Amino acid sequence: MMAIDIEYAYKILHRLRSAFPKVQVELETDPFRGLILAILSQNTRDTYAYTAYRSLEERIGLSIEDILKADEESIAEAIRSAGLQREKAKRLKEAAKFIAGMGGSLKSILDLPLDEARAKLMEIEGIGRKTADVILLFYGGKPVIPVDTHVRRVSARLGLTGRGIGYEEIRRGLESLYKPEDYMDVHLLLIALGRSYCRSRKPRCSLCPVNDICPSRT
Repeated sequence: MMAIDIEYAYKILHRLRSAFPKVQVELETDPFRGLILAILSQNTRDTYAYTAYRSLEERIGLSIEDILKADEESIAEAIRSAGLQREKAKRLKEAAKFIAGMGGSLKSILDLPLDEARAKLMEIEGIGRKTADVILLFYGGKPVIPVDTHVRRVSARLGLTGRGIGYEEIRRGLESLYKPEDYMDVHLLLIALGRSYCRSRKPRCSLCPVNDICPSRT
């Protein structure tokens, strides 16, 4: 594996910013809605998650009260397009109950220090490290880089992190290379690269914007 240095890390980031100038995420104004979308996005494509989200909004509603009042069967039917609908319906119910018990808002959790906020979010059934970190970055403005399957694969291929290492090692490794104000871009741009070029199967290396400096290019 090549030596990792900050100059190389930022060369990649600058290239990706030029290659994907419009990459961004549309945030919901209510963090609980963001949590709903994060749960629906687990183990499925974004398009399916958004379809389920809109269906849930139309048929059930997206407030904590709406989720609490609805039965799991109705929620599951509304979010069928996201897959694993029964499991996700249960998670949505558990999340609503948990946050209602915290005063009815995620703000009390997001205002905690990073490690405490992450631990509190992970007390919710079905909320793992990646989902918690997504909420913390997007809605809490916390200095954290969530690691999804694209971030894991792409960072390893680029030599930014090691191969075969765990979530926390990848997250800390990436965070050590970049400034906190760049964490959002790092997260979104590695995902964009993974979806567009650095695919799990048949990566499009010849078209990749960082092909000439990637140690894994073919």
